[in-house]
Amino acid sequence: MTLAALAPGEWRVIPLGTDQRERIVTVARAAVSESESESVQALARSVLDRVGSDPLALASVALRLVQSLGRAPDPPGSDVLAGPLAVLDRGKGDCLTLSGLLLALCLALGLRVLMARITRPCDPDDHVCLVILLDGAFVWADPAGKLPLGGVDSGVPCPLPALAEIV
Repeated sequence: MTLAALAPGEWRVIPLGTDQRERIVTVARAAVSESESESVQALARSVLDRVGSDPLALASVALRLVQSLGRAPDPPGSDVLAGPLAVLDRGKGDCLTLSGLLLALCLALGLRVLMARITRPCDPDDHVCLVILLDGAFVWADPAGKLPLGGVDSGVPCPLPALAEIV
């Protein structure tokens, strides 16, 4: 099944059986498109005004800003797809939708960024976060967690190593 593109501001509930990679790509496409929206551009200007043009400072402030939004668990047996404008409007999201907002904000700030899916054998749900290119190295950014730039917290303790896939 191919998912239709998200309309700006759309909050779509879909069945969990939908391919995880396709869900991530759908949100990422919305993020790329909405990174040029007035709302995301205004947010980017506020970050730039606060910290200047240092990429590390931009990424850190952008991450903290998105982390300050609420967490919204998905309805049972479902997943929510939403672009950055819908997340900004509702003020909350899950790891996928908050990652979409952070992706859009990083793009608006001129940062190079990729979405990543983390799979662990002891965790039934994949976790979505970002990697941001800073000073020639990719740095983890987890907008749904509470860790600073460089940390990832899927919320499930697991002693086994994770498999990360850049989407």
